[in-house]
Amino acid sequence: MRIQRVFGLFVVLFVVVCVLPEAGAQEAPAFRLPGLDGKEYALADFRGQPVVLSFFTTWCPYCERELPLLDKLYREYREKASLLVLGIDLQEPGEKVRRFVEGLGLSFPVLLDERGETAFSYRIFGLPTLFFIDPQGKIADVILGGSDEATIRRKLDRILWFRGLLLPEVRNLLEVLDGVVLLDLRGHGTNPFPEKPGLRYEVARSGDDLSHLDPQGVYVILAATSTEGKAFAASLAARGFRHVYYLLVDGAKE
Repeated sequence: MRIQRVFGLFVVLFVVVCVLPEAGAQEAPAFRLPGLDGKEYALADFRGQPVVLSFFTTWCPYCERELPLLDKLYREYREKASLLVLGIDLQEPGEKVRRFVEGLGLSFPVLLDERGETAFSYRIFGLPTLFFIDPQGKIADVILGGSDEATIRRKLDRILWFRGLLLPEVRNLLEVLDGVVLLDLRGHGTNPFPEKPGLRYEVARSGDDLSHLDPQGVYVILAATSTEGKAFAASLAARGFRHVYYLLVDGAKE
């Protein structure tokens, strides 16, 4: 009996390793699918954003428990970190999926993989399956089977390369990290944190040559508006910068 269990575990691990796309090593397969909202969604349109794909069906109890957790995190990060969650239902009638989604109160887009072609390209063999795609379009992590909020948050940290922080959060960041680079887009060249040792301050503008910056560094963007700071932070993330923050101006939530 023990030999059978060990052999069974080996088979499961072998299937997971050999079937699922390797996280961090390949581009996420492209797709274009219709949404319940009548729009078409192509993964390529969201390059530069962190994306979570949730493959599910209405009859899967683990999916039903996990989807509201994803919706909670989507609401938390969609503005300040441009997080996009896309639910992808496998080969079910649209009206059935719509009733299911409305019953759960999901706010993120839900797409219909009517022929199962997208599921095939992602090698889906169990539900739910989550794919965490970084702003450069690469698969950063995968979760097979239902998960909990804490685990999903840890996985999200691998793809949330930029996010907005309130002023107290920026101060805390500067307290615990050395070598932070402050990029000031406001144009007046005044360092608002002169008391912070080791802080590197630069005046920058959109369109500047930033090739001297290290993508592995930590950056805080100061801008006149949260929208401007977010756009600049997103442009850095699209170039591979993984630790970029922007100041949420006047307590803004986005």
